Amino acid sequence: KDGAAGPLRNGLYEEFANRYFPGPAPEGSVDKATAAKHTRQISGHYILSRRMESSLVSVLNLATPISVGPNPDGTISVSILRGYNEKPIKWREIAPYVWVEGGGTSRIAAQVDNGRVTRFSFDDYAPIIFFERAPAAKSGAWLLPAAGASLMILVLTVLFWPIAALVRRHYRKPLPFTGREARAYRLARVGALASSVSIGAWGGLSVAMLQDLELMTPSLDPWLMVLHVLGTLGVFAGLALALWHLWVVWTSKRKWLVKVWSVVLVLATAVLLWLAIAFHLVG
Repeated sequence: KDGAAGPLRNGLYEEFANRYFPGPAPEGSVDKATAAKHTRQISGHYILSRRMESSLVSVLNLATPISVGPNPDGTISVSILRGYNEKPIKWREIAPYVWVEGGGTSRIAAQVDNGRVTRFSFDDYAPIIFFERAPAAKSGAWLLPAAGASLMILVLTVLFWPIAALVRRHYRKPLPFTGREARAYRLARVGALASSVSIGAWGGLSVAMLQDLELMTPSLDPWLMVLHVLGTLGVFAGLALALWHLWVVWTSKRKWLVKVWSVVLVLATAVLLWLAIAFHLVG
């Protein structure tokens, strides 16, 4: 399997060391009430201290969310800490805010400030690498599903635009409004298209850059500049047109369903704009 060489190499090293240079296994325990309290405190979403942060590629941090959660047997699991079977490792608490790997010797230790776990790490990582709480404004806990839902809303809005036109043409029905309302209707969908295409282009380029490292050279700079300019215009135009459409709809005698959808369009374009700003896609 692709990527299996690293875990197998590490496993060989660890098993060799455990066989010929064994040390005492970490021992200890805490009562169930304390373990449950500490599990609640460490549960949540985290980001790695060693990560891409200041460029557009930082958007990939959303694609690999790191979460800590409880298991029915009282242990905890970290989403990216997995065994050779690709299943999350179970960690049992042996001392306050210290957990040991089930069937192994690696430990997790957490730092607590004011009763809240702010960061943690485990034995197998270098000291410079640890897990820290993601900033609320950039947390994948809400931003990833919100961005996915927003993108789906805008894509559906764009797709139903020509479908509705074909249906009206089939039944020989004109657009049920004219003038300013008709312009707002069309431009809101143009804005939805611009916003969704911009986010899709950024995401696709980031994935392509990781799959082909030759793209991470100055030869890509002209395309990055074009994408920054057009993408920035796209996400800002998407929100601006959605806001104008909202104002036109709410100052007109339109049905409540149309008014609600105008609010949904504003929220969807706003979420994608924030995504672009927070992860350095605009500039």
